[in-house]
Amino acid sequence: MAELKSARQAVEQALGKKNVKALDTPILDYIVSTVEDYKTSDGTIYEMIGDLLSDTSLFKNEEQITNVCKKIESLMFGTGTDLATVKVSSQPQKLKQGPFRMGGEEGKIQSIEAEMSLYSYMPAYEKARRAGKTSVVFFTREEEAQSRRIKAEARQRVQEERQENERLSGKTQQLPVFKRSANADYGSARVDLHLKNFDISVAGRELISSATITLSSGRRYGLVGRNGAGKTTLLRYISARELPGIPPQINILHVEQEAHGDDQTVISYVLAADVEREELIKEEKQLNTSIETETDAEKIAELQDRLQKVYDRMMEIDTDGAEARAAEILSGLGFDDVKQHRATREFSGGWRMRMALSRALFCKPDLLLLDEPTNMLDIGAVLWLSDYLATIWEGTILVVSHDRSFLNNVVTDIIHLERVEKILVPYKGDYETFEKSRLEKLTAAAKNREAQEKQRKHVQGFIDKFRYNAKRASLVQSRIKALKKMDVIPALIDDPTSSFSFPLITDDQLSAPIIQFINISFSYPASPPSNLPLPIFENISLDFDLDSRVALVGANGQGKTTLLKLLTSQLEPTNANSNTAKINKNSRLRFAVFSQHHIDQLNMELSPLEFFADTFPGSSAQVYRAHLGKYGLTGDLALQSIETLSGGQKSRVAFAMMGWVKPHFLVLDEPTNHLDVETVDVLAQALNEFDGGVVLVSHDERLISLVCNEMWVVGNMGVEKWEGDFEEYKKLVMKQMRDDQRKAREGVKKPGPGAGEKGGEKGGEKGGEKASNGNANGSAGRGKGGAGGKKKK
Repeated sequence: MAELKSARQAVEQALGKKNVKALDTPILDYIVSTVEDYKTSDGTIYEMIGDLLSDTSLFKNEEQITNVCKKIESLMFGTGTDLATVKVSSQPQKLKQGPFRMGGEEGKIQSIEAEMSLYSYMPAYEKARRAGKTSVVFFTREEEAQSRRIKAEARQRVQEERQENERLSGKTQQLPVFKRSANADYGSARVDLHLKNFDISVAGRELISSATITLSSGRRYGLVGRNGAGKTTLLRYISARELPGIPPQINILHVEQEAHGDDQTVISYVLAADVEREELIKEEKQLNTSIETETDAEKIAELQDRLQKVYDRMMEIDTDGAEARAAEILSGLGFDDVKQHRATREFSGGWRMRMALSRALFCKPDLLLLDEPTNMLDIGAVLWLSDYLATIWEGTILVVSHDRSFLNNVVTDIIHLERVEKILVPYKGDYETFEKSRLEKLTAAAKNREAQEKQRKHVQGFIDKFRYNAKRASLVQSRIKALKKMDVIPALIDDPTSSFSFPLITDDQLSAPIIQFINISFSYPASPPSNLPLPIFENISLDFDLDSRVALVGANGQGKTTLLKLLTSQLEPTNANSNTAKINKNSRLRFAVFSQHHIDQLNMELSPLEFFADTFPGSSAQVYRAHLGKYGLTGDLALQSIETLSGGQKSRVAFAMMGWVKPHFLVLDEPTNHLDVETVDVLAQALNEFDGGVVLVSHDERLISLVCNEMWVVGNMGVEKWEGDFEEYKKLVMKQMRDDQRKAREGVKKPGPGAGEKGGEKGGEKGGEKASNGNANGSAGRGKGGAGGKKKK
């Protein structure tokens, strides 16, 4: 028996070299991926790719196409099925009532009553789906082919984008390092960046065309634009120095990758960024040890001279102050003294991103590139970072953020990446100023264009009226010339945001309270490093109803997400068996949940359309398409695999899921993380129009202010209602942050006697000099004398 071929081998051999070369790569990949999905010989291959092969114009007749499909099956399955006999019934068939197995999770049984009017026919590949070979979507054959083609093209595009990102990452400084010149503590150069006339295209898609921007030293720029416009890509190109006009001496840091977890403590990880400091401390210890053991007076003098130079440089770059500065930055981003001295491997990905950000801030680069820096932060850390960048930071910043308040507090300028026109447009001022300026620009352009259109229409009317009038020929000619010389004012193309909404409650209203917590406690089980249970809540009592608009605030790790999981029964109280503890919920209550890690809820291999059919079976493709369209997932977006969608588009799939279940109560955990600024406003509007209950966790000040009328502070094993407004809460948080930072600075050990003192004493005994340098951890203290002390005069 001949050896069976893989799908690609079988397709290429059946088509022949000439036809393979004639096919576009995405089409060939699509044919291969189609064939790979079917592992039995039942005529399905002919059904799925017959029309596509016919569209290629490579074959003279249907018989040739049939023979190619037969050969593919023969090479893959070792069979010679007569595929020419395979026919697809065009007559509607009625589905039998009763339960049947759908594709997806094994054992999932759904009972539906479906009329065949929803579906045009049930071909062989549909039967294969119902047998569990693939997920269920009621496509026509044409829709199926279109979906597979779009998936193949999107997969190829994403693969090319990943390859480009890997290439850029290879040229980017991976670990932030402090760089300084001999005379400058803040970076290595203070110059403007002029990036002139550059283009950026990725995977054959043009993102930016003929752009020119200037980044002036010390100014803070917000890079804004719609999701998918290319903001992150632009940061990567700048970081990799792929654009013309970036001086080699400029120190650029792009905070993109989280810190690596190992046994190094958090504060040591940050301090290690100052390589010169680390080397000086190491050399100082070595020199002190050598002086301690050396007996030759001449060599001791040489060692003392070098040690004095080391001390001078350590004082110049303030090695002792570095630890206090690192502790202050870490404290601002949520690392208390205990966390600062824990190993980096003990922290999750979100906390490791904070470490990477802390190290970058400690390094003081000339140009700091930040991509959604607030995503992993709680409100307190966001407020601290805003204040630090706006008041302390001296370098240049280019930041991408969806947080309008953060942009208003931090940036001095806005650079707008216009997705439609693919250009970069600079604006002076913060985000609110940008919005007003852009609206005025659009309005003025529309008025000017309208005025010009009226003028052109009037001139053209004169020309048409007197074109054949000999007496007015000269006037007509002058009007024609004037019309040709008139520069047409182009219409400014706006990029509208796709709005969406959550369905209103149509069934009977539920009686209040719809959710009630009575004396609820919760602790996480014992785990390393403490191996002790971690108590989160103790005897909390809460009420929710359909009028609730609650924002849960508090530091990360205090229990906000845990409370949401208790609310939605993803976690059970640890005192559930107590007679006094109880969670009461209305039996008819329907939740819809947006998880902070909502991507885990989605099947990345399916398209949004397939995912909905698999998750919510029983409706037609048209119904699913219509619903997805309400959330901005139209056209190809509904047919390409979820894996190939942007972060914001994945979030829209999750929002569409929430809307499908027609909830009474919405539970949202950090819903803005992957949205652009405009879509955050759309979400706020959708939540305000929803007539059920809402509870959310968010670091986005604007979303909270627009949507919520209550704030509950989570912390100290309890939940307390905040009686003031958000501004008052911000003032309290900032006061606490400043107190914590003051304690962090005071907690760093002051210079004291150490290895430097020993070397000084040794040198003083042998060289007639006195030293008093050193500190408790072996770095240089700043006192009189030095390496053996200065000679007395």
